[in-house]
Amino acid sequence: MPVIDIHTHMLCAEWLELLESSTSRYHMAVDPAKVHDPEIPRMHIAGVPYSFHTPRPIYFDWEQRIANMDAAGVDVAVVSLTCPQGNFGGEEVSARACRVSNDDMIAAQRRWPDRIRFLAALPWMYPSRALEELAYAREHGAVGALVVGNIEGESPVDDRFAPVWEALDDAGLPVLVHPGPPPGVEVAARNGMSNAVGFHYDTTHCLERMINTGFLDRYPDITIIGSHAGGFLPFIIGRLDYQRESHRAPADYLGRIVVDSMAFSEGAMRLTFEVMSADNVLLGTDYPYGPPGQMERMRSRLAAQLSPEDLAKVESANAERLFRLDPVAAGRPAHQHSE
Repeated sequence: MPVIDIHTHMLCAEWLELLESSTSRYHMAVDPAKVHDPEIPRMHIAGVPYSFHTPRPIYFDWEQRIANMDAAGVDVAVVSLTCPQGNFGGEEVSARACRVSNDDMIAAQRRWPDRIRFLAALPWMYPSRALEELAYAREHGAVGALVVGNIEGESPVDDRFAPVWEALDDAGLPVLVHPGPPPGVEVAARNGMSNAVGFHYDTTHCLERMINTGFLDRYPDITIIGSHAGGFLPFIIGRLDYQRESHRAPADYLGRIVVDSMAFSEGAMRLTFEVMSADNVLLGTDYPYGPPGQMERMRSRLAAQLSPEDLAKVESANAERLFRLDPVAAGRPAHQHSE
């Protein structure tokens, strides 16, 4: 069975150039607070003293990605563009940012058809343009889409984004909810917690709104993937049930909401599987973010905690089913490590 990583990112040079040259709240600057490599330009938000994203050379290097996948025994990567995706710079810049990223992933998929699939980057702030980009990305093989947990302060469940969700629902495409700097990030950033706390809050709040507003009932053919093990969702699902706003218990939506395996400790990973079950967790490594060996480390943690049967679900079968990956089309590379 092919090992499939569904939470993993790549950037392209033109996307970064658009962000650097656009007029938006995002800018690149060195961050003296980072004791390691303090001279590397990092992504900042206006008014926030700490950076939240560091586009290192490996984030653009497809050859290195494939080599690292080989070393880790990862057969297929479902790659995506991380935050802020195309949510900057006005309509034309936003649409262009998503197009160049999608084209970069399309080119990689053509070069490594047995190894690369991708999630569409969409200019969500401009729904009509997002629909155009979704059609383009689907035509070129997108197997899902990514949405940031807040679209420049707006909840993805807001009515103005309904046309995009309707198209995704019609296509039955899964959507990865990836965090971005949440509203109020300035407060979290005072202690340098814009990522560690702010990002998990952003994912959790988005998933909670999807549960409690009837969103998941309106779009019955969309499966939502909560990144980073669903933020705080596994920990607070019981509290959401206790204070629920919807007519159904939040736990009833598990299966419509699945999560990746990117918990940040062994205890958090155990809780994720206890709450979600192995049927609703997919392998996610967040590569190329994190220290070297991220893919190997995640696979080792999973192998240590799961039975061979559950490991096969998390690393392969769940993703094949959700993304409708034909095992032959997805490839069974010669290097593959199967159970």
